[in-house]
Amino acid sequence: MGHLSLVGGWVGYVPSRIGPSPLVESAVRALVGVHTSLAHKDAASRTSYLRSQVSALSLLRKTLDPPSTGATCRDDIALAVAPLSCADHSLGALGPSVRQHRAGLTALLKGQCRCSVHYDKEEPSQVVKALVIWNFMGIYQLPCALGQPSPFDEPRYWNIEPRTVHLVDSPLSIRNLERASLQLLIRIPRLIALVRAIRQGNASTETSFAAIRLASDLLVFENKASEDELLYSVKVGRETDPVARNIVPYSFIFDGPASFRAACVYW
Repeated sequence: MGHLSLVGGWVGYVPSRIGPSPLVESAVRALVGVHTSLAHKDAASRTSYLRSQVSALSLLRKTLDPPSTGATCRDDIALAVAPLSCADHSLGALGPSVRQHRAGLTALLKGQCRCSVHYDKEEPSQVVKALVIWNFMGIYQLPCALGQPSPFDEPRYWNIEPRTVHLVDSPLSIRNLERASLQLLIRIPRLIALVRAIRQGNASTETSFAAIRLASDLLVFENKASEDELLYSVKVGRETDPVARNIVPYSFIFDGPASFRAACVYW
């Protein structure tokens, strides 16, 4: 759960869709199947997983063609792609299928309200908020690798709440760092693209000024008070991993996944 960032967030919406949404249920069955296959490592469990994955992908394709209507249905589509992406991720490295699922998820999240004439005024749905925050690859990693701004780099996504579903209420310091981190994750790819153009010598004066303005805007999100408060709750312990111990003899011990993620993403 921790490895796949399945603590809190969009996962909180899944139980209520098991039953009412065959699409979400089939995607979750595929995710459960891959973990069962990895645990038992036998031909029967692998065959069962492959069948559940094919079934989930077939149902997803059928739902997308023709395009379904209605906000609830669009939420279910996005909520189904996330477990399928996790299933691929569980099988190993971040291969093409994982990247394709995340790219598809990004397109679904961006298109969820764009068909509405009130797009500029509408708030993203609660499911979309949770999935945007979880989709680290879509909002940050892929745009950085492609040298492009994040597809979510617009004000309606900058200020969404960091965690739409809370299993346990996080301290204010963690929530502050999460808010700052979301702004940085979404907006830094644009800064990287601008600076890359400047370094390559093919940027206009306006591009240089745009990079300076954006960098100045992002400096505002440094939050030393919340960072210090989080560090006060962190313990320092001797590193137990024999390989890492040769490089870093001591390491931070966080009090939970929320503080660990907040600190890592913010730093």
